[in-house]
Amino acid sequence: MAGPEDIKAAQALLRDVYLSLAREVDQAAAFKDEARKDPARLDDPWVDALIRWRDLFDREISAVQKIYEASEAGKLNPDEIRAGRQTGEKLLSILDRARESTPQPA
Repeated sequence: MAGPEDIKAAQALLRDVYLSLAREVDQAAAFKDEARKDPARLDDPWVDALIRWRDLFDREISAVQKIYEASEAGKLNPDEIRAGRQTGEKLLSILDRARESTPQPA
């Protein structure tokens, strides 16, 4: 049986991943708003890639958010929290690979 310290440790790791994910999602939302006002923003490969990433993985991002919220409310065990963290890490790693392979504007 998992003790309170196990749960706190798992929550802290999930929180770090969730906050990183939230920053990227917020940036994608800002880019999408900019692109609505100025479609030329989509000429920037990173703007386009980040928006596409958010749109493509919207369900998975929402799942991590729900896991984070349930974790903070004390409703999950360490294994469930760990699964949410791993999903968030996978999403961030996909984004990191995209960032590395996306041409930077001149």
